[in-house]
Amino acid sequence: EYIFSCIYEQLQYLPCHRIDKLQEIEQEIYSVLAENPDNIWGLITLLKNQQMQGKTEKATQLAHKIWSIGGEISSFQEYCYVDILLSLGMLNMALTLLQPRFSNLAENKEFFYPVMIRFALLTGNLPLLSQVLEFGDDSSYYLFENFINCIITIWNTTFFIKIFFHCI
Repeated sequence: EYIFSCIYEQLQYLPCHRIDKLQEIEQEIYSVLAENPDNIWGLITLLKNQQMQGKTEKATQLAHKIWSIGGEISSFQEYCYVDILLSLGMLNMALTLLQPRFSNLAENKEFFYPVMIRFALLTGNLPLLSQVLEFGDDSSYYLFENFINCIITIWNTTFFIKIFFHCI
């Protein structure tokens, strides 16, 4: 487990354009996984690596494999998995994992607040977004409120421009 935590942390700070380093790390992950191919944390780390390399099909297949293996994982590992699922556009799987977290926002905001916000934004669920934002601290609420107002303004402006040019 510790080796995968170290590798995952490396990936967090590695730019996606460093394909050579990502491929090197991928080989390291495979060699450690050879000892225990169903190690969930190792597979999540591999999933992150594949997602960073743009290997979307492989990453999607691996996400389904992780899902089918299942089992207990830490909150941090679940957060990482959900974050990658959102990056891959696998919203239904992410929702299944987030649903119990949404039910108890106050207790789950420590780890899951960023992915809850991201899920609400990706799905365009503004009522859910408002509900989640209520549990953040004042500064994050203020920042996200301004961000959402900017998005709404841009969307309304774009919509208005499309209608205007369509009518001309």
